[in-house]
Amino acid sequence: MPDDAGSPIISYTIQYKLESEESYKDLVTNYNRLSFKMTTNVTEGEKYMFIAKAVNKWGIAELWSNPTTIYAATVPN
Repeated sequence: MPDDAGSPIISYTIQYKLESEESYKDLVTNYNRLSFKMTTNVTEGEKYMFIAKAVNKWGIAELWSNPTTIYAATVPN
């Protein structure tokens, strides 16, 4: 959990990009849980980077952790 800067966290914004891309895209906004599973528009073998940002009454927080790289794998039948 990030520091709430004196105002309770309202939601989270999760962003992602392919490791080879320059900029992040919003994956989900106004999210209220502490975990998320991306199950659509995933290319097997690609490397995806994710960041999560907290939102409070002051707006979206600055990045508070390093991006996480995840390899897309085939889901077993």
